[in-house]
Amino acid sequence: MKAYLYLRNGDCYEGISVGSAGTAVGEVIFSTGMVGYQEELTDPAMCGVLLCKTYPLAGNVGVNPENVQSDRVWPAGYIVREVCDVPSNFRCAGLFDDYLRSNGVVGIADIDTRRLTRTLRDQGAMPGAITTEPARRDELMKALAAWQETACVARVTRTAAETFAPEGEKRCRIACIDLGLCRSLLRALTARGAEVVAFPASACAEEILAAAPDGVFVSGGPGMPDAPAAVETLRALTAQKLPTFGVCLGHLLLAQAHGARTVKLPHGHYGANHPVKDLASGRTLITTQAHSYAVDGDALPAGVQITYTSMNDDTVEGLRYGDACCSVQFYPEATTGAGALLDQFVAMTAERSAH
Repeated sequence: MKAYLYLRNGDCYEGISVGSAGTAVGEVIFSTGMVGYQEELTDPAMCGVLLCKTYPLAGNVGVNPENVQSDRVWPAGYIVREVCDVPSNFRCAGLFDDYLRSNGVVGIADIDTRRLTRTLRDQGAMPGAITTEPARRDELMKALAAWQETACVARVTRTAAETFAPEGEKRCRIACIDLGLCRSLLRALTARGAEVVAFPASACAEEILAAAPDGVFVSGGPGMPDAPAAVETLRALTAQKLPTFGVCLGHLLLAQAHGARTVKLPHGHYGANHPVKDLASGRTLITTQAHSYAVDGDALPAGVQITYTSMNDDTVEGLRYGDACCSVQFYPEATTGAGALLDQFVAMTAERSAH
């Protein structure tokens, strides 16, 4: 079956359908990771996007339940050069195409993803539509012309607080504000001896403080950093001087809570190979990222210190707010060498718990 990708700038790509038949509309972004397609698909930070892979092959190791980051697949659509239908891996439990179909993801393959990526790099991310219904082209082009980005946190956050036990001896109790929490980050905290109480993004400071946490963790999540209630909650929590650590979307909202401004990037940072400079040591980290916004480094409030910067575009990748609060724009548990950030956060929180 044929499938078509329409962009708001008028470009049209004709390919073959993968996953579900039908139509999906969303912002078209590209990811540069060569591996981890299942982790990426189940990352809540990908909610609602049309995800284009720069690596030309997906499905070569199949899919399995061990690699998921959440309970479902989040992109509305998937774009790739080629889908492998003969996977080879000892953990393979299913075909990639079947996985997309069973999760209702509309996909397209056999198109020039190199050309598409260059367009997005040159013109910026833009709305698009993947469809197996070409008769709807005029209707879809009108929809793309009127498309506007919306906040997605409410779609991915949990509905009630939930407690996760630590692995081994309990060292501390951490309140996690779930903006789109990945399982790998949750495991990284519990593996370090933290009991984690995960709260919905709508939780107020009083509700979180009633759980008597020793520290606060703010997860990553999808879309634009437009969550004023969460920002107010973070402002109230940081006033308590609890050890606080934010990642990805949590990094952006913590920055807003401290008076910083966030801006949209031309085409975002998605993938597992983004170089980031540690300004304290001069080392380069190769990081995993999934975001379209950044903190405006030219308009930071007094006392806010930049700790990491992108080596691709010089954008802010990490901030420190005094001794007890810091944040990064990347996934520390998926970045070699950055696990020390989680070690330091849990150690600081455990020290507070001990006193």
